[in-house]
Parts: sequence; structure tokens; C-alpha cells
Amino acid sequence: MRNKLRKKYQKRVNKLIKEVNKSIKEDPLWNGRFVFHIMDSYFERFEDGSGGLLYVVVRGYDKKDEYHKDYTLEYIPYLRLGAKYDIWQIANNFITKDTDT
Repeated sequence: MRNKLRKKYQKRVNKLIKEVNKSIKEDPLWNGRFVFHIMDSYFERFEDGSGGLLYVVVRGYDKKDEYHKDYTLEYIPYLRLGAKYDIWQIANNFITKDTDT
């Protein structure tokens, strides 16, 4: 059961990261200059067995300057919009603040 739940959460996070990468690729300003990858993940099950929490290390990569930075994301399935918002905030902070753009 543990692995099944982890795979389910991982699949959802992968889908969100793909959505961000696709949007950046199609953006007329950035033209796919930035890309995000999942570097590592760790699953922690709740004590009562009702679910779990997936910690994900997301790496932002700037293809032009070959710069990268890692971020930690906590994925909680019942806060789907929160996770989507957090991933977009990571992308926004990487593009606007952490790189020299």
C-alpha cells in the first residue's frame, strides 16, 4: 500500500512539473530557456495511515547560462491547488530572482 500511494503522489507531481515546463517552452519571451526537473523525493506516511506527504527536490536549470538551483517542495494531495501554486512560485522565483534575467 505504501508504494502504491507514493507512486500516485509522484505521478501527480510529475504532471505538474511537465505542465510548468510546457508553459515555459511555449512562452514567447522565454522560448524554453528554463527547465525544471525532479532530482529526488522522499515519502513519509501519516501515523494514522490516512495518507502521506511527499518531499520533492526540484531543480531549476537555465540553459543559456548553465545555472541551476535546487528547491524543496512538500506535496500534500489534499492541497492540490497549493502544490500547483508552490511549483509556479518556485519557477517564478528562479526566473526572476535567482538568475540574471
